[in-house]
Amino acid sequence: MNLLSDSNNTKTSVLFAEGELKDSVVNKVGTVGKDVENPYQTTAYSPLYKYNVQYKTSGNEGRFEFDKGGFNPEVYAQPATTLLHVAQMNNVVNNYAFHNVDTEMALKGLSERNPNKYALVDNVTTDVNTNNPLFVEPEKGGVWVKPYVTFENIGLKDGPKLDGVNYGTVIGYDSKPVNINNRLDGVFTGYVGYNGSNMHYSGNDIVSNGGLLGATYSLYNGDFFSATTFSLGASGDQITTSRGKDNTATISGALANKTGYNFKFKDGLFVLQPSVLIGYTFAKTLDYTSASGLNISSDPVHSMQISPGVKFYVNAKNGWRPYLGVNMMWNLMGNTHVSADKVAIPSMSIRPYVQYGIGIQKEMNDNFSAYVQAMIQNGGRNGVSLSSGMKYLFSNGVEPQKRHDLYKSL
Repeated sequence: MNLLSDSNNTKTSVLFAEGELKDSVVNKVGTVGKDVENPYQTTAYSPLYKYNVQYKTSGNEGRFEFDKGGFNPEVYAQPATTLLHVAQMNNVVNNYAFHNVDTEMALKGLSERNPNKYALVDNVTTDVNTNNPLFVEPEKGGVWVKPYVTFENIGLKDGPKLDGVNYGTVIGYDSKPVNINNRLDGVFTGYVGYNGSNMHYSGNDIVSNGGLLGATYSLYNGDFFSATTFSLGASGDQITTSRGKDNTATISGALANKTGYNFKFKDGLFVLQPSVLIGYTFAKTLDYTSASGLNISSDPVHSMQISPGVKFYVNAKNGWRPYLGVNMMWNLMGNTHVSADKVAIPSMSIRPYVQYGIGIQKEMNDNFSAYVQAMIQNGGRNGVSLSSGMKYLFSNGVEPQKRHDLYKSL
């Protein structure tokens, strides 16, 4: 049963059969007559609404009764697409944009464990190179690449539950640190990336492919650090519903700051690193006409995120560096404002969630390192995010064998 238009009333009755014919009505569920246990045999959809449908007989008539029961889930595709891109941008900000900060500070504890050996070789400062998801070696610049995949479901507040996979790759460049004054150092990071997703809800599919670019500037002062990032993204989106395919696009961006402090124990063997991230994200899915003929329009989504967290590192021997991390993600504001043919669709947002996981990194040689990481999400976002990465550090002029011998001695 396909409905071509909507009723102005909540309940609508349509005469369908008369006489003996009224007791022989058959629909896709089965024969409907006087002994109906379930008053609603089926659900019918117009482009905008869904209707609970029952067939009733009375006297000499058989009528279909239509009870308007909310919106057709297909109209949720646009706000769901926008919030999907908010979630993707938050992934980049939380996990990759602050590439330098976390382990840069964790490594400072290692230098304090053995200052005589972790110092100068041939009058050039030397550091042990490493690479976890968020690290740059203090005296070198480097390039890195980090592929990732996230299997998750996102239960939107006052909306459907998206289920599927997000994936992508981020490639970045870290500059050599620049001394701003006697106690303050700065590092610039530039990055580009590809992100894609394939999400589903209520028989509808959302497939997105896009890219992003951004920059981060990190400041270090003793055991204190603070970094600020800015990123922009654009994506092409294809929405598949029972009525056809809709093509649109989304633009997004983020501005965020992460600030934290190092607490070192056992001469830097263990590092406890609390931090807080405060960020702003926006996303706008462009207006379009759906395959069912609805004019879909929306305002940009503006989301604020507050994320306190803590990481625990172990600066083990031979370049191994395991770590644990946990973050709480509060999403403030971030409500959608979407209309279909000038009818307002219920506002939706992403609920708060917690993220926790483990990782380990390893120096393969003097200039090359790698890591793997697994993070679990629970709450407004549920699933697991897997990532790995490699990094190549540019030579700082110290002979490789001397650096290697120095590192082994630690």
